[in-house]
Amino acid sequence: MVNNIGGVGTFIAAGLLMGLGLIVWSRFGTNVTWGDFKIPENPRFVLNSFGVICFGLVGLELASIMGDEIKDPQKTLREPSPGVAYFPARFILAPR
Repeated sequence: MVNNIGGVGTFIAAGLLMGLGLIVWSRFGTNVTWGDFKIPENPRFVLNSFGVICFGLVGLELASIMGDEIKDPQKTLREPSPGVAYFPARFILAPR
């Protein structure tokens, strides 16, 4: 039952994002051209992008996958310090 609720929630969120994307695209168009999808001549660019993608996919969902390996959750998954939210927010909200 819980798995179905999570799946429905993910489907709703994906639908909303796609719908908003279509609305923005229909009103403002796009700056993306077919040339942007071309693989660059420098192969190091592709390798650098792969690392960014791998780190972007790591998150809190690992706790459910690694549930069997976590023996002492109180010790392994400690509460974050208050500064955990402050430092990323500082860089995101900083004026450019």
